[in-house]
Amino acid sequence: MHAWDLKTGMQLRAYKHTACGRGGLTLVGDDYLVAAHVAKCALDVWTLDRESSTHRFFVGEAIGVVAASPCGALFAAGGVDGGVFLWETSTGRLLRSWPAHFKAVSAIAFACDGGVLVTGGEDTVVTTWSVSAALDPARGADEAPASTHSWAEHALPVTGLAIARGAGSGAASLVVSCSADRTCRVWTLGGGHLLRTMRLPCALTSVAIDRCEATVYAGGADGRIFEIPLHASAAIAESLGADDASGGGAAAVLEGHGRAVTSLGAFSSHSSPYDRVGVVNAVP
Repeated sequence: MHAWDLKTGMQLRAYKHTACGRGGLTLVGDDYLVAAHVAKCALDVWTLDRESSTHRFFVGEAIGVVAASPCGALFAAGGVDGGVFLWETSTGRLLRSWPAHFKAVSAIAFACDGGVLVTGGEDTVVTTWSVSAALDPARGADEAPASTHSWAEHALPVTGLAIARGAGSGAASLVVSCSADRTCRVWTLGGGHLLRTMRLPCALTSVAIDRCEATVYAGGADGRIFEIPLHASAAIAESLGADDASGGGAAAVLEGHGRAVTSLGAFSSHSSPYDRVGVVNAVP
């Protein structure tokens, strides 16, 4: 794994790690990197200023995806057998684990206020979990928390999740999921309603939302990235051209990779009012 300075393009670190799969790396707060270990049922942890890992957490199944809460107080992981694991960053203590999906957890993300954990699985289901309910001390160690919402509208495995704050915070957030079934779907976190479906010309592998929360970027299995207005009307969202090789009604189609885009990240510079989209782990 490598870290670069965005302003100069200079490589800053080369972290010693075998490899991690799509969604298997996350930044925890401002101090740590956590990555799924591909050869063991474990996570490796680095401080940003050291190239060798400082900690290793072992779990009962191989880990595929990881995510950190916005404040960095918690980090979570999804396993290939469908389990979800939740740690406390300051102590490294495993707080809770539970079976979340019937197949591998393929995507995981925290809501913007850190109060909800969203998971997507190869079982085609997107599920939301209350973090406070999962950590309730009155709950037995082997008692799985109840899901808040469970959406099964995707026809093939869920491949990516992104969360926008929407009109406010917490329950007002929007969840965007993408799938190998060539769709992005937008849900309300509070009411659990499906707002719209965006159909695209190829299987989707990753999704991100820009900082202004106006645009969805969906990475395709054919190497294209589709730029879609997040708040388009349902009629527009339903007509994005599922069979149109050019990308249909997407505002723009970004090209440059010959194989699947495996990860997307939207970010903006403190020195610029304009947002940018970054592509990570894409195969040229």
